[in-house]
Amino acid sequence: MAKNIVIFQDAPGEENTLLGFKILNTNSTKQLMKAISLLSNANEKFEVDNISVDYDTEKFEVLKISTGDIKVLSKLFNIEEEEESAGVFPDAINDAYELGLLSDDEEIDEDFDETYE
Repeated sequence: MAKNIVIFQDAPGEENTLLGFKILNTNSTKQLMKAISLLSNANEKFEVDNISVDYDTEKFEVLKISTGDIKVLSKLFNIEEEEESAGVFPDAINDAYELGLLSDDEEIDEDFDETYE
């Protein structure tokens, strides 16, 4: 199954600051991005070192990643398990469940964003 890297950055653009990343399969990427979108639309925030950060879809970038890239990143950042994050990365899916924005009864919308396939 194809893998994606979801990059969380402080301010997208030329002078962005990488805060963290997570490597996910396609379905997990869709679920994560759906949760982030729901949280962003609800103007929710999360805490990082006692600083409140907005969930903003523009702060997350999804790119396809090769097996070789995964091996290098895993070694550099000591990531041993898939779907483990490196750096600062919010638990958007859990936050969306806790706030009632997602439920176990919902299925991932296959058409949510086809760029993650």
